[in-house]
Amino acid sequence: MVGIGTQDTLKGAQSFLTRHKLTTVKLLWDGTGTSWVKLGVPSQPAWVLIATDGTVLDSNVGAIPYSAILKAV
Repeated sequence: MVGIGTQDTLKGAQSFLTRHKLTTVKLLWDGTGTSWVKLGVPSQPAWVLIATDGTVLDSNVGAIPYSAILKAV
């Protein structure tokens, strides 16, 4: 799982991961917000499931449902 932070600060995003014990999430930081625009992310929380070939499998705003993860894998 990869989290792409674009809002607030990098330090704030890192603190969020630590506070919620999200040790398996790789954080990428995009202070410009360009990645969210390209992925069609309008707000947070949001999620995008991307295949290894770069194809977007599914996406939505809000928490990711476990059924979407199972469907993707």
